[in-house]
Amino acid sequence: MQLLEEDDKYMQPVILIKKYGSELLTNSSLMLIKGEVGSGKSRLAMNMMVGLLTGKEDLHLEYKMCPDDKYVLYISTEMSKYHLQRRLIKVLETVPEHRKKNLRFFDAVSTPVEKKMDELNEAIKQFPPYVIIIDQLADFVSNINDIEQANQVVSRFMNGIEKADCAIVGIVHQNEDSGISSKARGHLGSVFEQKVVSSIAISDTSKGFNIKSTKIREGKQLSIKAVFNESTEMLIEKVDSEVSLETLTYPILR
Repeated sequence: MQLLEEDDKYMQPVILIKKYGSELLTNSSLMLIKGEVGSGKSRLAMNMMVGLLTGKEDLHLEYKMCPDDKYVLYISTEMSKYHLQRRLIKVLETVPEHRKKNLRFFDAVSTPVEKKMDELNEAIKQFPPYVIIIDQLADFVSNINDIEQANQVVSRFMNGIEKADCAIVGIVHQNEDSGISSKARGHLGSVFEQKVVSSIAISDTSKGFNIKSTKIREGKQLSIKAVFNESTEMLIEKVDSEVSLETLTYPILR
């Protein structure tokens, strides 16, 4: 335990992602994306990858771009190699050639639970991270309702981001039919959510996607309406006067 004094000097965190002045992600911090299965969590992560590499994307979040000597790492624990590669290609289609090297996708589907953290650490050594996106966190434990495992893995993430001076975006499912404002699934989701600077929930409705914050440490709450862009296979902010439903359609599977 450390005593803080009024005249102590601490470095102000660097804001990596924000919207309307609200801090969604800072350096050496955690962020949560949550939603039911098929709600668009991975699509939202794709938007963020583009923003971190180019400074802009179609949800109009504000970004501090990834430096040339750092990487955005995407760790997939659920997607097939075909779908994972398809998403990699779609992201790279929107990224300038000289920035493509700063994105690395990893397939961790077949990696045993007990080896996932070790392999992540190896990836970090090889590609010094700016932001790590883990899709999804539950596959880093054998039981999401084991409080000891949950505390241990979240502690390792927090220690890791301090050492690497990077940020982690963790993706976690919500229980089905629980509502967009519900907590992330299991003790793992609850423990992780307690530590984040922001928690963002996404849901897929008949009118499009709802993206809202359920926790913001600094700034006002966030609410975005979005639709699926068939061309980019990502999300685009819905502005009634600008969005044409003739060009924006919904896929069968998300």
